[in-house]
Amino acid sequence: MSEEKLYTDKMMQISAILSDYDGTLCPAVSARGNSGSKIPPKLEKILWDISKELPICIVSSKDFFFLHDKTKFAKVVSCMMGIETLVLKKHHYSKSLSGKKKKKIDYDKTSITGLQDNDDDNFQCIAARHILSDKQILKNNSGLLCDIVNEIVLNFKDISVEQKFTIDKEILAGVTFDYRHNIKDWQSYKRNTEPL
Repeated sequence: MSEEKLYTDKMMQISAILSDYDGTLCPAVSARGNSGSKIPPKLEKILWDISKELPICIVSSKDFFFLHDKTKFAKVVSCMMGIETLVLKKHHYSKSLSGKKKKKIDYDKTSITGLQDNDDDNFQCIAARHILSDKQILKNNSGLLCDIVNEIVLNFKDISVEQKFTIDKEILAGVTFDYRHNIKDWQSYKRNTEPL
């Protein structure tokens, strides 16, 4: 059997590919703007090739503002652990997609009302959107999360705060508090101290 036939037969057995992003397709990073948060170019090319044959779904704790430019090969992006799931229109691969310079958004200085628009395509790539929970419940929770973020930012200067918004910028739907950068031996801390 030829390699191409074997490859085609195996692809017919798979309906879709689901993957985490941060820590799976690229190194896990604590800072949103960290350049290590991109998929290695060779792997990205492979994912683009696979996406011609199979739908790829990214399931992440990140929001779409973080994932948009990094996952254009995906058909579905499930953000903030499924709170918001987006079905995307087909992007076309070009080397300039991953190498293109983007206007940098300073996520640490944004608020629920001050989040900047994405200057790439204003998310014209979205074909459908699904919110996991009742929107009013998420809005109520958003207010509570804002209060928590404000409290942490005011009282714990050494903790990084990553706010995660829905694509309409109405709802703060997730937050990550990160203190890894302040601990020199993170692995030892994780293994010995944190469990206590």
